[in-house]
Amino acid sequence: MTLRADLIFADEQRSASMVSMRSITRVASIVGPIAAILLMAFIVMNAITLAGKVKNAEKEWKGIEPRKEQALKVLNDGKINDGILEEVEAWKHSSTDWAPQLISLQKGINPHIQLRSMRISQVLNQTDKGTTARSFSMTLSGTAVGREAETAVEGLQKHFIEDDEFKERVASAKIPRYGADPEDKDNRIFELECEYHPSPFE
Repeated sequence: MTLRADLIFADEQRSASMVSMRSITRVASIVGPIAAILLMAFIVMNAITLAGKVKNAEKEWKGIEPRKEQALKVLNDGKINDGILEEVEAWKHSSTDWAPQLISLQKGINPHIQLRSMRISQVLNQTDKGTTARSFSMTLSGTAVGREAETAVEGLQKHFIEDDEFKERVASAKIPRYGADPEDKDNRIFELECEYHPSPFE
């Protein structure tokens, strides 16, 4: 027969386990606030770091912004200059070299013809392709002298149609006016109109 006698009260008994609820609670009451403080410190430090980065970024932007405005202005001026250059090139492309034509005209005029005036004009119009082109025209007026007056005027008209300097440029050469000179019945007054092919702006 075995007898057992408990010599301590129940509330004085201790658990044989290494970890008890009381120790867990005690540790938690100490570690919890420390963890919260560390977390708050981490958040505050992050906020301070981010604020510093934002401040530095704003400082850099203030330094860059004037240069950006200047760069945009230069870019805009460049676009304007490019547009002007394109327009100048277009006008150059649509122009015609008159010097070789005038030299050719000088050689092609019959000695029986006396020119009184020469007028060169241009108009801007739209081509079938929707582009803008310059259309030139040349008007000659003068007097054809003597019996060969008609032949001389017809020869001048033919010159504009067949000469190398004109045939690729001139679309038509017409004589809208031809008649006796009021001051001398043996002479003929004439007018010759030459229409050029359109010169497109490209």
